Amino acid sequence: MNNRVILIVLALVTTLILISCSPEEIFRQQLDKAMSEEIIYITHSQDGFSIQYPEWPESENNDNTLEVGVTMGFCTVIINQEQIRQEQWYDSLINSVEDNDDYEFITEDKDNFHVKTSSPYLNFTMLSDTKVYGCNDNSYAVSIVCISEADEKAQHVHNTVFNSATCEEEAPKEQTYFEFEDDDYIVEYPGWTEFEDENSDDDARVLAVTQGVCTLLVNKHNALPEDIINWLEQAIEEQDDHELLKSSSENDVLRDNYYINYELPYEDYVITTETKLTYCNYMTYITQFLCVNELVTDELEEVREKALDSVDCMGKYEIPTPEIIEEQREELVEEEPEVIEEIEDEIVQTDVGEEFGIDEEMVVYFINSNSFFKKVLKDYPKINIVFEDEENDRELELKINIGDDGKIEILDDGKHSDPDVTITLPLRDALNIFSNAANINPITLIGFAINVQTDPASVKDEVIQNVLQGKYN
Repeated sequence: MNNRVILIVLALVTTLILISCSPEEIFRQQLDKAMSEEIIYITHSQDGFSIQYPEWPESENNDNTLEVGVTMGFCTVIINQEQIRQEQWYDSLINSVEDNDDYEFITEDKDNFHVKTSSPYLNFTMLSDTKVYGCNDNSYAVSIVCISEADEKAQHVHNTVFNSATCEEEAPKEQTYFEFEDDDYIVEYPGWTEFEDENSDDDARVLAVTQGVCTLLVNKHNALPEDIINWLEQAIEEQDDHELLKSSSENDVLRDNYYINYELPYEDYVITTETKLTYCNYMTYITQFLCVNELVTDELEEVREKALDSVDCMGKYEIPTPEIIEEQREELVEEEPEVIEEIEDEIVQTDVGEEFGIDEEMVVYFINSNSFFKKVLKDYPKINIVFEDEENDRELELKINIGDDGKIEILDDGKHSDPDVTITLPLRDALNIFSNAANINPITLIGFAINVQTDPASVKDEVIQNVLQGKYN
């Protein structure tokens, strides 16, 4: 029998064997073969933590978030790292399993930060065996995920990987700090991980860093501190599970800083939020330090204290009050009484200012004496202003006529039917803008424009571009 005949016979025998085997048997043979092969292990080391894992082909990691991801088809080994506490990551895993009806617990061992779950996947049942390790301010979630048929045969992989984990303790690192400035506002913040919050107002958020247990946030708003304090207190009272701890509305305000501290639940924890409000750049900066009570350490407490104590405003910005406006009015009446008389008799045709708690005549005077404001307004002879008063579920409307010189000629109730621009903004923001009308300049205008909407929308962008290009200088 020549070689060709021998090859044909072998091919026929192999074909007959395959035909005689069911798909389940073929699958079982492939599984047994894969699990019986010798496994070579390599070591992953990171920031003092080391662990062995199989030298298998890399698995799909489309977003490149995994430190290690390898697979041999029936089983996959995953290693990931986060700068959070070991307990926090473990509890987060438990909560995610409890929130998913497709997952079931097999093992739940908080003492060893070990959880094993089952879940359906196509025609298989997937078993995910995870341990969370803590090492040098980092946590490492190590998962071995196998189809149920392979899990028992892969126990030697579980044992080798999990038992190989070690941590070489590093000397405590001295906390580094950086200085953040936004015009005259300044804060020293820890060198933690920067992040983006999907639920945040991107225009208001200026700084966000987290260490996992604690987070530092800085937002700025075109509003007065007392208004924000009142809004926060109301929001806290409306939440049954939030608790107001203390607020500057209960005591005298220290310099230009206000504060409000409160607690809120987060999964199985309680978060304390310490907030400092600083009036600077004619805006209110909200500096918040949030920490998980059960996980915070003395070192983190020191960071919180240092960061909040470092908040400062390098310029002098007097918070507008009715008393200050009244003082300015008295000075003006003494110096130029005819100006106020003209505004009262000929320009201001509305008494809505009393409802707002704002001196309309002084607002008109400030705007008409502000050269920058006049340059902006002269391009829009007919202006409608709509104030959104959400607290009272209403909108308040005013119409303004602007002269060729950019000065306000008429301030009246209602709306123009054919305005050059309609400006819509929250009532709180309007009060802050009007209170600071005398101080608005090219720099502060951009800050004030954050929450202002215009129709046509292009007007707002045009004005900002003109400011940036120096057209109003």
